Amino acid sequence: MGSGLQGAARELGAALGIAVVGTVLSVRFASGTGRGTAVATAFTDATALGYRIAAGVVLVVGAAVVAGLRTGARADHSRA
Repeated sequence: MGSGLQGAARELGAALGIAVVGTVLSVRFASGTGRGTAVATAFTDATALGYRIAAGVVLVVGAAVVAGLRTGARADHSRA
């Protein structure tokens, strides 16, 4: 049961991550090529922004996990 839930959560996270980065990439790329910039430059800028957003999400989620683990550890320690 636990393994299946973990696998499903991993697959869902990967799919959502690809969707978000792909959406940011396509919107930024379309707006970059409309301003007359080179296609390679627009693609590079769009990719960089997509990865920055993904990194920000990972940092926020990581901080939430660490905070949750610390809270859980404190609760376990106070029960002992």
